Amino acid sequence: MTIAFILLKISFLFSYNQIISPSITSSVSIIAKADTALQTNKLIIPKGLFLDSIKTIDSSKALTVGIVLPKSGNKQFLLADKLLQSIINKKKNSFINSVDKMLKEDKNLLQSATGSMFRVWPKVLYKDKNMISYLLIIDMYHAGDAHSKSDYYTFNYDLNKQKQIRFSDYFSIKSKADSKFLMGKINSVIGGNKLDKMYDLDFNINTKTIFFNFDDYEIAGYAEGMIRVPITKKELLYYIKPEYR
Repeated sequence: MTIAFILLKISFLFSYNQIISPSITSSVSIIAKADTALQTNKLIIPKGLFLDSIKTIDSSKALTVGIVLPKSGNKQFLLADKLLQSIINKKKNSFINSVDKMLKEDKNLLQSATGSMFRVWPKVLYKDKNMISYLLIIDMYHAGDAHSKSDYYTFNYDLNKQKQIRFSDYFSIKSKADSKFLMGKINSVIGGNKLDKMYDLDFNINTKTIFFNFDDYEIAGYAEGMIRVPITKKELLYYIKPEYR
């Protein structure tokens, strides 16, 4: 079967719906990119940041990719922007490889009403003079599945050290008692004892609050959805490393 491949570049502003609810409407492959900030009533975009959007449709794989990422023209953010783009590209490429493998096993999936989808968009954006903290949603759907799989991805970055910050970089959890205290705080917000072990937890911050983020199935069933747990920095001050207090 011969598939015509057409590449079209367009510069315009995406609405959120165009990225998080894409649909395949033709056999034309489209790349669209917006170089100016998106304004929505659901997302606060800090001064100095803008949203860069790209949407691709590959009819040969019945695959739609829609990605919205925060960026800045400030040189201090250059390495952070490149690192985040690289991380998301790796996740996208891994998903595309999984689609390729799936189609080798069952070509009939090309006839699926929705096709496969990989989507990324920001839920929360925060920055101060020392740090940026972004919370992204990564939504993946394989054609034929009962439902999509959604994950949180948090990108915390120290602008002074020019490095990505992990849980162990930001928190000082030195003992079983420390772990028990933090787990207790998180479980008291959720209700029950859903978090029963300490590991490299996903978190993002703002001026006064730390949010711990849990994906589908991570600590609860799919029906309970993705869970976010807010705890004030004041409550956890003892466990935050001095440079981030």
